This record gives sequence, structure tokens and C-alpha cells, in this order.
Amino acid sequence: MNLKSPDVAVPTSESSGGSSAASDSFTVDADGFEVRTEVTVERGWTYVSHQIRNTERTDKEAIIFHIEYDAPVADSLELLRSLSPHEVDTEGYARFSIGSLGYLEEEKLLYSIPGTYSLADIQESRIAIEAESLHDAESLAAIEEQQTQTAREAVKTNISETIVDNKTVIRMGIDLQDNVTEVYGVEIEQEIPKCLITEITESVLEAAIDPALLEHVSIKEADPLLVWRFDRLEDAVNLELTLDALRSADCDDEVTLELLARSYIYQNQPINWLSVMWVLVLSGSVVLLVLSPIFLASRHRFHRHESPHVLRLAKTIVRDSHRGVSNVHIKRNLLANDESKVDVKAAFSHVAETNISHLGLAWFEHRVEIALFFSVLALSLMELSGLLPGYLDWFKKVLSWVLMLLVVHHANLSRLFFNEDAPRFSLCLMLGMFFMHLVWSAPTFRTRAMRRWLGRIMLVGLWFAGVLGAVSP
Repeated sequence: MNLKSPDVAVPTSESSGGSSAASDSFTVDADGFEVRTEVTVERGWTYVSHQIRNTERTDKEAIIFHIEYDAPVADSLELLRSLSPHEVDTEGYARFSIGSLGYLEEEKLLYSIPGTYSLADIQESRIAIEAESLHDAESLAAIEEQQTQTAREAVKTNISETIVDNKTVIRMGIDLQDNVTEVYGVEIEQEIPKCLITEITESVLEAAIDPALLEHVSIKEADPLLVWRFDRLEDAVNLELTLDALRSADCDDEVTLELLARSYIYQNQPINWLSVMWVLVLSGSVVLLVLSPIFLASRHRFHRHESPHVLRLAKTIVRDSHRGVSNVHIKRNLLANDESKVDVKAAFSHVAETNISHLGLAWFEHRVEIALFFSVLALSLMELSGLLPGYLDWFKKVLSWVLMLLVVHHANLSRLFFNEDAPRFSLCLMLGMFFMHLVWSAPTFRTRAMRRWLGRIMLVGLWFAGVLGAVSP
């Protein structure tokens, strides 16, 4: 463990509370973290707060914050009182257990020491931070190099600087390259010259940019260094930063940008047919696994009957029973339509003899539909709350396709459109809707070439369905 003295600290005067309280702060970089320390003296006690920010592009766990003081502060450490919910140890130095921090996430430590100590006394401390990183330095550098190259291929920028009402306005234009349609995971590091502002704080940042953009920007270092982040870009973005300062005559430093991007989609992108086939096979397998029992349940196989009229009545009985009509009402309706009692009785007997195995599938069908509906509902609620993992997001899309196909199946679109039962037409129409939903649900298929091919397949399927619907009895 290497304890570092904050020799690069930038002291700033934050506020003054009169003779009874005074507050000063300084900032130091320590082991991939930025630590902003604020010192306040009041009523014979020195209150110290450390704002710790993770400045490396990786999550960190098991974070331990160490700070070692020299005399006379070290003599009072045994009486240190922690004012924040963190585990602390004071055996010769203060040791705080923080937990985990993501990239640019912050944690605040607050404690008090008996006695009145100056900012210089606290600044003589040595800080070290231990943490377990998700990526080591070598892999992190490789990831950043790859994302820098991706951003260079997908994004172009321009910077301008003007003076408006004695304020410096820095404008940045972020646009996509000519052949790029979407960019994902865009991150822009903006370094501002110190001759314009020596240290940037949250209050300064809120006054400097449009409130609508605050959710996209974070302070990486108070030095000053900002980070703009966008999960997805489809169009040009204009960023504007207004600083209440003017350049001096000897201020020649320029605003610099460092761009990173995770991935992008460009026009006429070659299709990875192997990935496409895997997605189609996996999605189709899940659809068939769920829908097969339901279609089997709706497929009524009857033994031949010597009377075609009795066979037609048997199919009517099964159809009405699936709609929730009781046998008593079915029988009453058939008799009301001038059907003979002998034929009705024979039809009920035929259903009972030939449809016993179908009853179990019908029982299964209704429960699968209920379970499917509530599963999609629960996954949608998880997605709205931001708790849905990536692999479940794909599963939710597939279940949504299944639910959509079930609705189309039960709606009997051929009956609605042509007043005829044409199962082949309904099947082809369902396949066309499946491909349409697939195009807009999976980002992999949003390229122009993929939309063209899937569109052709869908049109051929709909044309074939129309032909079958026209010739089907």
C-alpha cells in the first residue's frame, strides 16, 4: 500500500461562516479515484469530508480508503467520530470500508476530530485507496483503444468558442459519419483550459449548461474534466457550455475532446448470416415449444362418422365448448336450430368417444396462455424499472412474439377479412407479422440490407397467403 501526499492539490476557498466556522477544500488524485476533501472548523472540532469519485472506466469493489496524518492531527485520531454510515478503523491511521463504485459514481465520507486544525494540517495527510477492479490496467487500455477507434470511424466533431455578454460560450457539435445510422455507448471527455476555470463544481456545471442535458454530463475531475455520455445517438447533438470567464492574453490552451464509442451500425452493412440464422433458430424454437401444445389442442381429430351431418355437429360442439359455452346451452342452441334429438345425441357421443385425449391439451392450453400473459407483464414491469437483464430482454421479445401470434390465432383474421375459415392464410399472415416484429425488435436486423431481405420474405408470404385464402374452400 503506497500512501500518497496530495502534492498536486488545488486549494480553494469555499465559504466563510464567520469566526465560529471556516471551510476550505482541496482535491487530489489517488489510485484511479479523485478525492475532494473539505475541512470545516467549528466549536473546537474539525469536520473533514472526503468526496470520492471513481475516475476509471471500470467498476470497483471492496474499496478501502486509507488516510494517515502527521502530528498533531494523528494524536487525536483515537477520538475520531464517524458521521457517515461506513465502517472505520483508527489504528494509527483512519481506514474506511466503502463497498463498490461504478464509473464516475461517488461516495462521501464524513468524520470529526477533536481540536482545531488548519487546512494545511489536513493537507499534510497521505491518502491511499485499495480496490478490486473488474478489468486490469492492460485490458482496460485495450478496451479504450478499441472504443476510440470505433468512435473515430462513427462520429465526427467540431468545436467553436465565442464571447457573448462577457461570457465564454464553448459549442461542440457531435454528428454521425455519412454512412453511419446509429452509434451506441458514446462517451466524450471534454477538458477545459485552466485559464478559463481552475476548478469545476456541480453548482458551476448546473449554471453552465442546458438543464435538459444535465443527465448526460458528469464531472470526472474538478481539474476541470467533464464526461458526456449518450447510450444511443441517431442524429447530430449540439452541446453548449457557458463559462462566466474570459480568456486572458496569454491563454493559448484549447478545449480538447476524447471520444469513445461501443458500437455502431452503418448503411449497407454486410450481413452476418450465421448470427442471423442462430437468432432465427433460437427464436423459432422457443415459439414452437410454447405454441405446439396450443395448436395441438385446437386441432380436432375426429374418427370418420357414417353421417357427415353428425360430424359437422360434433365440430360445432367442440368449437362452442372452447368458447366457454356449457353442454346444456350447446344442446339447447342446436335443438333451437331444428336439429333432431337423435343427431344431437349422436354428435355428443362421437365427441366423447374421439376427443378424450384432446381435453388434456385444452386444459393445458388455457393455463399456458395465462402464464404467458403474466410472464410478459412481469418482464415489462422489470424493463420499465430498469431491472431487466440483457438475456431476459431477448426472452421477453420472444414471449411477446408468441403472445402476438396467439392473439392473431384466436382472432381468426381470415374469418374477419373474408368471412371464411382459411387456416393456411392465417398461418402465412402470422408468419409475415412475425418477421415484421422481428425487424423492429432486434437491432441486428435494422440495417438497410436486412430490412430489404426480410421485407421481401414478408411480401412473398403475404402473397402466398392471399393465394391460399382465395383457393381454400
